[in-house]
Amino acid sequence: MTDAPLVVLDACVLANFSLCDTLLRLAEPPRLFEPKWSEEIIWETIHTLESKLGWPGPLAAHFEAELRTHFSEAWISGYDRLIPRMTNDERIAT
Repeated sequence: MTDAPLVVLDACVLANFSLCDTLLRLAEPPRLFEPKWSEEIIWETIHTLESKLGWPGPLAAHFEAELRTHFSEAWISGYDRLIPRMTNDERIAT
């Protein structure tokens, strides 16, 4: 853990490869932020890469393996109890 702020990178960010690459470079030492994601986010990312963006399965699997190797501390769990408290602000939701 660093003093850098924690930032959750969602599938919409991770599946956009140019944005993902830029953000992950900024998360390498010396870090501007510490990335976090869940198994569900990674599943959605891999699903999007394969089904919507046409990545071959082995390439998507390699991407996931690289995330696990280079950002092993990014995986989070134990947040399920917080989900019911995460509601959309009706003024912002479309």
